[in-house]
Parts: sequence; structure tokens; C-alpha cells
Amino acid sequence: MARFFKPLLGAVALAAATLTSTGAFAAYAYNAQVSITAPKGSTAEAAAKDKSKPTGIKLSTCAAKITSVTPNILNIDSLNFSVKYDAGKAPEELGDVYVLFENLNPTATNRYITVSRAAGLGAGTGLALGVATTAVNLHTLTPAPFLAATDNLGSGAQTELLFGSSLNLNGLDKGLWALHLIIAKPATTITAAGALTASAFSFGHPETWVAYDTAVFALGSPLPLDAVSVPAANAGLVDYAGAAALAGNTTGSLVCQ
Repeated sequence: MARFFKPLLGAVALAAATLTSTGAFAAYAYNAQVSITAPKGSTAEAAAKDKSKPTGIKLSTCAAKITSVTPNILNIDSLNFSVKYDAGKAPEELGDVYVLFENLNPTATNRYITVSRAAGLGAGTGLALGVATTAVNLHTLTPAPFLAATDNLGSGAQTELLFGSSLNLNGLDKGLWALHLIIAKPATTITAAGALTASAFSFGHPETWVAYDTAVFALGSPLPLDAVSVPAANAGLVDYAGAAALAGNTTGSLVCQ
């Protein structure tokens, strides 16, 4: 008889262990993690081995792509962006998942670019443009989530490589960038800045998030660059796609290309 009751007593003890001191079941263990790695052969991989370059963050150097001398130098500015998240399993636990890139230069025109499984990047534009999902003030953004709770199969922990491969960084402003991963509270709806309700989620209110993570990376420089033309010494440099020479190209000196 004692052996019969042991499994039952064990199950009761396990169920009791999930209760909080208030008698309610313990909150779901949400999780959000961001990872940035350097693809093999990229300028970021080379920079990681250079002791004169930053070691605390990933740096893509935005070096000139092809020189007019032989042999040609092919420098690819590319990074891998991965997100690992657990946004819930049961329907009442599921929260919307948001993924967004932020240009950390406060004077940048297009500072925020959100990523959505359903809508892609800014209504199909490239990451460097992101017209439909960029704004100077993040708190005015109400974009589609990367993964909506209504589209989540309740699989629990998931890991995804954004864009399905490494991302070419050409066209993005030089300087510091961040990749943010945020999981909203269940049963909330994104709202712009203003008064919050119990059913609201906002980028400007961390109390409406259940999990989040951020990783920072640098393009060309950890600081925003001055609007100056490329030095004459670089007159022989062109971008890898064969576009116009960089000499005297003010815009070209401020972006990865």
C-alpha cells in the first residue's frame, strides 16, 4: 500500500511546488536573448583578431571594398543576428515578440527599423531604408510584431537567425547600433506614447514587457562621423558593386558601402 501512495504523494508535492506564497501558480519563465556573430570571411571576423580594434562589441569595419591596385581587396561588411526567445506556451501566456534595430546616433533621421515575419522590413524595403517602420521618436511607433501571439504555436523556446543568413550592412550609417528583442505582456496591445491602460504595451514603458535583451554593434566607428568628404588619398577606391568612386563623396563617407 505504501508503494502505491508514493507516486501520488510525489505528484502532489510537485504541484504544490509550483504555487507561490499567495496560492497562485508561479508566473511563466519568459526568456529573450540576442546574439551577434561574425560570418567567416567578413570584416568583422578580421576585426575580432586585430588587437587594435574593440573587443567588447562586434565591429564591422566598413573598409573600402576594392582598390585600384592588384590584387583586389574584397571586404564584406556582414553580421549574423540571432534571436532566442520563449514567449509562452498556453494561449493565456503568449505575448507578442518585437525585434528592432536602433541607430544609437541621436541625430540620425531614421533611427529605428523593426523586423516582422509577416511584413518583412518596412513594407518590403531594404534594411537601410526601412521607410514604413522608422521614426525619430520610438514612442510614436506601433509596428507589427516580429511574431504576434496569435501566430505563435505555443512551442516555447525558439531560436531564429534573422533574415535566414548573414545581413549585408551596406547603406547603414556608420556608428553604434543596437538590436533589441522584447516580449510584451500577454493580452496587451501596442500603443503610442500617452496614458497606459492595463491592456497596453509600449516601447517607452518596460513595465509592459515580460522579457527583453539588447546587443550593441559598431559599423566603421563606435562614434558618429563628421560630414566630411573622403580624403584625396582614397581617390582610387570604389565600392565593391562598381559604383562611382568614393573620392569627394560626402554621403559615402558616412555609411557602410
